[in-house]
Amino acid sequence: MNRNPGEAALSILETVATSMVSLAALVLTITILVVQLAMAQFSPRIVPNYAMIDHDRHIPFWRAVGDAVHEHDCRFILQLSHAGR
Repeated sequence: MNRNPGEAALSILETVATSMVSLAALVLTITILVVQLAMAQFSPRIVPNYAMIDHDRHIPFWRAVGDAVHEHDCRFILQLSHAGR
């Protein structure tokens, strides 16, 4: 069967696009699984030894960080995050 070169190119592009979408879906699925396993392994913490500010015992650490940053006439922000538990 003779096909128009344009139709052949379109068929190849459709195959490549379908493959790319399938690959993207697979990568997303694997990423979600890895994140879920990591969350289960580290309990409510995002990562082990993660900088926390959930208790007064952490105040001296953060005070030292602030002092060190301000010694260089810089500013910083503290971003709060929650691991979902």
